[in-house]
Formats: sequence, structure tokens, C-alpha cells
Amino acid sequence: MMESRPGHVKVSTRSAGGPPAPPRPDLVGSVDLLARLRSAQGHLHAVETMVMKRAPAEDVLQQLWCVEAALGAARTRIVAAELDAAVRAVERGSSIEDRTLEAARLERILARAMQHRWKAGG
Repeated sequence: MMESRPGHVKVSTRSAGGPPAPPRPDLVGSVDLLARLRSAQGHLHAVETMVMKRAPAEDVLQQLWCVEAALGAARTRIVAAELDAAVRAVERGSSIEDRTLEAARLERILARAMQHRWKAGG
């Protein structure tokens, strides 16, 4: 991912030095993932409203924790879908090069997930 401007992240669909990665149908169409993202969006909207109305700090913090929980659940859903996709790719018996690339991609995803989890303290 590359920073395009402050607060906005440009997401690359290209693997390192390769063609664009195909969309994952098990992730792209996930009703569960979309529900979790909408939940985070709703909580964030509530935070904005509360700040404008000068709500007590503990109420604002509670909503922010709800945003974080919803985003964490969405992240977990994505990592789980990618794990499943990687296992299926290896099981399909593709070439050793394809399996190696898939393993490297999965390793990057898991490393980022663990790095975030460690920083978040959980």
C-alpha cells in the first residue's frame, strides 16, 4: 500500500513484480465482511456526532473501542479467507513456483497481522 495523500491509502492489486492479483470471490462477496465494515462505519459516525455534541469522553471512547473491534473482526475475516485461499491453491497441485509465490504472499499477510496484533497488545 502506498500513501496517496494524508489519511488516504492507495491499495495496490499487484503482487510484487507480477500481474494484478485476481479478486478473491470468497472475500469480495462476503456478506459477513461487509456487515463488519458497516458496523465500524456506524460506530464511527456515532463518534462524529458525539464529538460535535460534546459528549462525555468515556462515551466517545466506548464508541471508538467499538470501531476498533469491528475493524479487527473485518481484518480477522480477511486473514481467514486468505488462509483458506492459500490452502486451496496449494491443494490444487500447481507448480512449485506457484506454491512458493503463494506461500510468500501468505507469509507477508500473516507477518502484517501478527505485527498489528503485537502493536495493539492483543
